Formats: sequence, C-alpha cells, structure tokens
Amino acid sequence: MAGENARRIILDETDSTNSYAKRLISGGFEGEAVITAKRQTAGRGRQGKSFYSPGGTGLYLSVILRPDANDGQFTLLTAATAVAVCEAIEEHTALVPEIKWVNDIYIGDRKVCGILCESVFRDGRLDAVVAGIGINLTTTDFPPELDAVAGSLGFDKDSEALTRSIAGRLFELCDSLSDRSFMEYYRSHSCVIGKDITFTDAGVTYRARALSIDDGGGLRVSLPNGQQKLLSGGEISLRLK
Repeated sequence: MAGENARRIILDETDSTNSYAKRLISGGFEGEAVITAKRQTAGRGRQGKSFYSPGGTGLYLSVILRPDANDGQFTLLTAATAVAVCEAIEEHTALVPEIKWVNDIYIGDRKVCGILCESVFRDGRLDAVVAGIGINLTTTDFPPELDAVAGSLGFDKDSEALTRSIAGRLFELCDSLSDRSFMEYYRSHSCVIGKDITFTDAGVTYRARALSIDDGGGLRVSLPNGQQKLLSGGEISLRLK
C-alpha cells in the first residue's frame, strides 16, 4: 500500500512543517513521512508569503514524497495535492470544496486551505517533494488582512482521520502520476475555468479569461487580443463574490 512505511511525526509546535521536513531530509532521512504540528510559528505560503497558523484550530501538515518524476511535473504534483485535500474534505464533511488554480482550496468565497509544494534536490536530481498543507479547521479569528477572504471548515472532530485520508490519497497519486485521470476531478472542482482573472508575467500584469486546465496542470488563458497563453505556475487573482 502506498505510503504504508511512512514515518509519522506529531509536533506540538514548529516553525513550519515544510521547514522541519526539509531539515529532516538534509539530515539524511531517505524515506517518506507525514508530519503534523498543532501550531506553526512561521508558517509559509507560496512566493514568500506567511500562512496564519494559530494553535489548536488548524491542520498543519507536510508529506515527504519520493515521486518517480522530474521537476517539470511540479505543477502536476501540486494539483495532485489539491485533489487529495478536496477528496478528504468531501469524505469527512458535507462541504463541496473548489480549487483556485493552482494551490488554494475554497468553500464558497472563503479560502480554507493553502498548499505549498517544494522540491528537494540531491546531486542535481530530484530527491523528494515536500507537500505542505495548511487547513483552517475551526479558525474564526483572522488578522485584518485575511478577515475578508479566509474561512474554515468548521471541522471540530479528530483531525487525525482527515490527515490519514489526505496523506493516503496523496501517496497513491504520487505513485501513479503518469495516470492523470485525477485531473478530471481537479477540473470539475475548479472555481477558475470560465472566469476573468489577472496574472503577472515578468513584472507585467495581464487580464485574461481562464479557458481550461490541461493534464499537466497548466492553465490556458485567453488575452483580450485573442492570444492564448499556457500558465504553468505563479499566482492569479479573480473575484469570487
């Protein structure tokens, strides 16, 4: 079974579960692992952003994966992580999650989860991927800058079952990345396709319409002049209200 030999690490507090995982790998750890913390003092998001991680109200999880993949499939791994999270939410709640390309999970117009996947190289080769997942389970008090966009699942049950579901599915997907059938789920849960968005490329901000998501996790968009462009990473903005 995928991930059955993964090391389970439970922390009361750490700076960041992703940072902890990367330190573990740099110290010589060669296996897979599932790491959770009750609180993060320096939770990290994409592009250097912080992730609000108060104690006792969130699930802060990092999974060390050993994919038979190359760094060019990085967007695909992030998409697989989003699918694993959404499937687990649907399994354990009555909620219907949506995915904001490429790495955020929403319930309605509120962001409830962020994902940060990081590659670890050894001798010039991809050695591991650390999939970091932060979910607001019962968080209600957010900093002013997050108050209008952040929300929570309202999940007050044992988070270990949710952790097992996410990690188990993620190990399965990681072991079979060449079978990209999970991308159908990803597309069906997208809150981006068909929407007007903005994105930044080389310091220039563009407006576009999101057309589709390909099997590699790339977002195809149409610019106002009719030109199409395939985005393979980065951040986009869209209005959900």
